[in-house]
Amino acid sequence: MSTGDKRVQDYLEQIRSRVDDWAQGKGYGPGRWSNWSKDAAEHDVVFLVNHVADLNDKIRELEAWEGRYWALLEECERSRPHGPEYAENMSAFPKGTVLLDNEGTAWQFFGKREWHLMWDVDRGYSTPPEKYGPYKIIYKPEEEK
Repeated sequence: MSTGDKRVQDYLEQIRSRVDDWAQGKGYGPGRWSNWSKDAAEHDVVFLVNHVADLNDKIRELEAWEGRYWALLEECERSRPHGPEYAENMSAFPKGTVLLDNEGTAWQFFGKREWHLMWDVDRGYSTPPEKYGPYKIIYKPEEEK
């Protein structure tokens, strides 16, 4: 925290303390017997209005950075090489290939036209059902020579 930020936080705490005292009927100031300026409340309001304006500027700046972040992320995603979304011949994959369906479920190819859900190896499919497509290849082993 910078010195300026610390000073702002300290002043905000002082204002909070004065408001609490005022709410408890103790007057608005550090104490009843001090030579506290009568226009302290006005100074506090001016400070708070300026502080809110500064916070709004920071919010706009953060929103601009967030927009830049999402634009860069989209650009990276577009430039990233993608594997085939869905293969016509699902048995053309090497044994051990893993696909991810549109619900995030993994399918593994066991060879001989047998695709299995990763959590249900007892039930095999000749091809993963189209209703769960498009599929993304998340692992494709090197083909044996």
